[in-house]
Amino acid sequence: RRDSYHAGIEGYVTKSLGLRGGYRYEALTNRHYYAAGIGYVTETGSLGYTFEGDVGESKNLQHSVQVAIMF
Repeated sequence: RRDSYHAGIEGYVTKSLGLRGGYRYEALTNRHYYAAGIGYVTETGSLGYTFEGDVGESKNLQHSVQVAIMF
Protein backbone atom coordinates (compact mmCIF):
# COMPACT_ATOMS: atom_id res chain seq x y z
CA ARG A 1 0.00 0.00 0.00
CA ARG A 2 1.27 3.44 -0.88
CA ASP A 3 0.42 6.52 1.16
CA SER A 4 0.34 10.20 0.32
CA TYR A 5 1.24 12.93 2.79
CA HIS A 6 0.05 16.52 3.17
CA ALA A 7 1.19 19.22 5.59
CA GLY A 8 0.47 22.92 5.75
CA ILE A 9 0.45 26.00 7.90
CA GLU A 10 -1.42 29.30 7.79
CA GLY A 11 -0.79 32.43 9.79
CA TYR A 12 -2.36 35.86 9.82
CA VAL A 13 -0.16 38.95 9.56
CA THR A 14 -3.19 41.17 10.19
CA LYS A 15 -6.76 40.39 11.22
CA SER A 16 -7.77 39.82 7.59
CA LEU A 17 -4.58 38.95 5.71
CA GLY A 18 -3.32 35.37 5.88
CA LEU A 19 -0.23 33.67 4.46
CA ARG A 20 -0.08 29.93 3.90
CA GLY A 21 2.42 27.32 2.86
CA GLY A 22 2.34 23.59 2.37
CA TYR A 23 3.95 20.38 1.20
CA ARG A 24 2.42 17.35 -0.52
CA TYR A 25 3.89 13.98 -1.38
CA GLU A 26 1.97 11.95 -3.97
CA ALA A 27 2.97 8.30 -3.55
CA LEU A 28 1.30 7.06 -6.74
CA THR A 29 3.61 9.19 -8.90
CA ASN A 30 6.44 9.54 -6.33
CA ARG A 31 6.37 13.35 -6.70
CA HIS A 32 6.89 16.13 -4.18
CA TYR A 33 4.99 19.43 -4.35
CA TYR A 34 5.19 22.72 -2.48
CA ALA A 35 2.50 25.38 -2.21
CA ALA A 36 2.28 28.98 -1.04
CA GLY A 37 -0.53 31.47 -0.99
CA ILE A 38 -2.11 34.58 0.39
CA GLY A 39 -5.70 35.22 1.42
CA TYR A 40 -7.86 38.15 2.45
CA VAL A 41 -10.85 37.34 4.68
CA THR A 42 -13.74 39.56 5.81
CA GLU A 43 -17.09 38.87 7.44
CA THR A 44 -18.78 38.76 4.02
CA GLY A 45 -16.26 36.75 2.00
CA SER A 46 -12.72 35.92 1.08
CA LEU A 47 -10.28 36.18 -1.79
CA GLY A 48 -7.20 34.03 -2.12
CA TYR A 49 -4.35 33.20 -4.45
CA THR A 50 -2.31 29.99 -4.31
CA PHE A 51 0.40 28.42 -6.42
CA GLU A 52 1.67 24.87 -6.29
CA GLY A 53 4.92 23.67 -7.80
CA ASP A 54 6.57 20.35 -8.47
CA VAL A 55 9.90 20.17 -6.61
CA GLY A 56 11.47 18.16 -9.44
CA GLU A 57 10.18 20.31 -12.32
CA SER A 58 10.54 24.04 -11.79
CA LYS A 59 8.34 24.94 -14.79
CA ASN A 60 5.41 22.81 -13.58
CA LEU A 61 3.39 25.42 -11.65
CA GLN A 62 -0.34 25.51 -11.02
CA HIS A 63 -1.98 28.82 -10.07
CA SER A 64 -5.44 29.18 -8.56
CA VAL A 65 -7.68 31.99 -7.34
CA GLN A 66 -10.38 31.34 -4.76
CA VAL A 67 -13.41 33.53 -4.15
CA ALA A 68 -15.99 32.90 -1.43
CA ILE A 69 -19.09 34.90 -0.56
CA MET A 70 -20.70 34.27 2.82
CA PHE A 71 -24.41 34.91 3.33
